[in-house]
Amino acid sequence: MAALAEVREAVAEALRRRVAIGLVHAPADADAQASSVAEQVRHIVDDWCAIAQKHGRMEYGREDGVLPPLLRTPLDPQLLELDDEREKQFKANRSLRDVEPSALLLKDRLQTTTRG
Repeated sequence: MAALAEVREAVAEALRRRVAIGLVHAPADADAQASSVAEQVRHIVDDWCAIAQKHGRMEYGREDGVLPPLLRTPLDPQLLELDDEREKQFKANRSLRDVEPSALLLKDRLQTTTRG
């Protein structure tokens, strides 16, 4: 558990520094915002660890369907049935089609090639 705490703090601190650098031209509360991000990271890692300890073995999604999923999709109907609020926060789309904007590709009909 000590190793996990070290990693948690290293990640939280790295993200705090990165946010602070990104907000260099922001208002005077940049340090407070950066510290808030670090604290959110700590809570997320703590919640995830508590869920993993509660369930024991888990699987990424629903590959086998036997173990509880570590990550759910936003439209998973079982999200509504969960008693533990911590588990409800771990959801994400699994397809890039769900998270990337569409791009329209047009073929240039006037494009010509010459061979020399």
